[in-house]
Amino acid sequence: MVEFISSLQEPHLLRTCRHQVERLEELLANENFYRISRFTDSMFSDATWTLSLSTLAAFKGFAGDLHSFYKQRMEELYDRHQHLVPVFPKSVFACATFNFGPRVVCNPHRDGLNLAYGWCAVTALGSFDHTKGGHLVLPELRLAIQFPAGSTLFIPSAIFTHYNLPIAETEARSSFTQFSAGGIFRWIAYGFQKKSVAVANGVNPPVWWNRSMGLFPTVPKDTMISR
Repeated sequence: MVEFISSLQEPHLLRTCRHQVERLEELLANENFYRISRFTDSMFSDATWTLSLSTLAAFKGFAGDLHSFYKQRMEELYDRHQHLVPVFPKSVFACATFNFGPRVVCNPHRDGLNLAYGWCAVTALGSFDHTKGGHLVLPELRLAIQFPAGSTLFIPSAIFTHYNLPIAETEARSSFTQFSAGGIFRWIAYGFQKKSVAVANGVNPPVWWNRSMGLFPTVPKDTMISR
């Protein structure tokens, strides 16, 4: 697994994983991962961001309020710390993880360090029969979801336990994940300083969970999805 957060221009990052810098640069410059982060070449623009019908656009399309929250906070972060560079230039996600095969299997877990009410975008890669293995399992929801290679799925990964089923020994599976760590949002909310310093200075942001109220999309009960 290779995990990339923030920017290769950060000195502490260069110190802690210098041996990985060249590989990280290759991955981030790879057109395939760039297109996954955008999903298609079709683009439209708003005042400050160029978006595509992509992982980003899907995020915006299906959870517009939550996407706006991410976007606003990332703009605040980059305005304050101008040496930081987005992992992908057209994405509101602050972090990315590359899980290489040959047969990636994630054990049951929750991503407790992610934004508690945030979404995580997972893309399955490789060559495998998705009807027989590689399913995404959400035990609390009693769901096992077929997850074909090339598909992207959004989950609130800090809330729900999740894992994927194994595949055959002759098959291959990797994954690419985009997310945002909760600590980034806390840093911003406390005025770009540690919580202890902020509290000492009288900075008390709203309760974290209350920030999520109204950010999750809802589907009317009478809405039918045709297949």
